[in-house]
Amino acid sequence: MKKGIITFILVIVTIINIIAGALIFVDIQIMQMPETTIKIDVLEMNSNEVVVQTTIDMYYPNGFNMIMKDFELITKAECGDIVSHTKIEGGVVSANEETSFTDTIVLDLKGNNPGLLKTKLTGTVGMNIIFIEKTTPMAVSIITSMEDVIEHLALPVINIKTEFGDITNEYINITGLIEIYNPNSIDIMTKDMSMEITTDDGKVVGSLIVNDSLIAGESTTKIDTKGQILLESMNAKKLIASMDATMIVKMANYSKSLPLSLNAEISVPDINEILGQDKPFDIFIWIDFKIGLRGMAGKVTLEIVNPTKLDFYLKDTSVTLYDIRNDEWIFVCDCDLDNSVAKAKENTYLKSDILIPISTYFPKFGQRILPDGIMVYVLTNITLNGIEQALWTGVGGYQDLRLFRFN
Repeated sequence: MKKGIITFILVIVTIINIIAGALIFVDIQIMQMPETTIKIDVLEMNSNEVVVQTTIDMYYPNGFNMIMKDFELITKAECGDIVSHTKIEGGVVSANEETSFTDTIVLDLKGNNPGLLKTKLTGTVGMNIIFIEKTTPMAVSIITSMEDVIEHLALPVINIKTEFGDITNEYINITGLIEIYNPNSIDIMTKDMSMEITTDDGKVVGSLIVNDSLIAGESTTKIDTKGQILLESMNAKKLIASMDATMIVKMANYSKSLPLSLNAEISVPDINEILGQDKPFDIFIWIDFKIGLRGMAGKVTLEIVNPTKLDFYLKDTSVTLYDIRNDEWIFVCDCDLDNSVAKAKENTYLKSDILIPISTYFPKFGQRILPDGIMVYVLTNITLNGIEQALWTGVGGYQDLRLFRFN
């Protein structure tokens, strides 16, 4: 009896094992490998290391749980040296579910050329039914081109500030401050930087000299620059600073040169700012009046003392006379002076005759015949040769007439 029971049990176990083995064999044959995606994001770079974030997404499409074990992520440089070796903890992945692994890895380049990095994910996947385990190896490879990563580096942010200085009969000296912000974590160098200044119609009117510079990662570097622009640039509606340079990125034994260009609008020189802060010359007025039968004749002498190295052009110059009665300005007459040039390092004299008709001084009832005084006011437009901009300048001279007063 006992022998029959033992035989029956052995038969049953044998049948179960045969069925389980058959099922396992069938499942292994039809088992689909997990759909695996590897994503590598470069977080930081410097001359010797690259910090990357590796994300592994796996979707298991089978109807039974998957076993993962002995998973490793190995990255090699183009020469074959291992620059990173990471082990991934295994486990069980439920059927028809997606699992994800994320890790931050430091790639030690060890002076190798990081142009191409080869990353390989290896491991074992399988299933376990009852006490039987079936596994199969898997491997996924990915090649990362650091050249592509460098090509897509964020361009530096560049700001230009300019100021205008000394002026000559042909040029205006210009100084500038270039601020360059490097938004990347890796250092970059600017080389062969040149900057032309053009008008809105494309005419080149000047240039700036810019030295090579190293811009550390995630920092701002300030570069001083200087140059000259033609005097005629003051006639432009706007000025464009066009910068061309080479941006060099270097990592270990790998370097990459990228073109860099920028167009920025800068302010047009304003004659009021250049000449208005300091008087370019001194103006003096002399006036000599004589009373005659026709009225009061005046000779006005305008002396311009020009101590500068510039020739100034005076245009639209006018002389206006006012009566001063009880601190009130009353228009009497005016005249125009010819356009003239105030030569550099010279004194220039402009003269004009003014006649105040006697009829002007017929007193109104209760008024004195002569006013308290005469105000002579000179207004002129100061400009430079060939420049449309002008600086309006006015100067006045007062002649007291109370010594000649009679009622």
